[in-house]
Amino acid sequence: MPKLPTDKLILVRSFKERTRLSFLCSGFAAFMGFMITEMEKWKPSGFMEHFVHAVGVDIFITFGLFSILGLIWGLFAPAWLERALQRGYRKVLTIISVIAIGSVCSIVFYLVFR
Repeated sequence: MPKLPTDKLILVRSFKERTRLSFLCSGFAAFMGFMITEMEKWKPSGFMEHFVHAVGVDIFITFGLFSILGLIWGLFAPAWLERALQRGYRKVLTIISVIAIGSVCSIVFYLVFR
């Protein structure tokens, strides 16, 4: 069985895969927009709630931007986006992992202390 390189980012190239990616990212971007509007309705009262609110809004904005970039990749596959991802995909994966953990924690905090 051939060994896949671990230091190279593999991007989807076929039309079918990019179409699926664009549908997924458009739905995800819409959900992030909905979550941002719902977070803006929340009126925090204490310091910790203000902190969680600010972090939550930043997280949803970041995920929304990543999903918009995924939508752009799915529709057009621009070379500038591919070059940027090839150069810094490990940093991007680390950022996405930290944001994912933070978003789960903020959603749990929001649901518990609502």
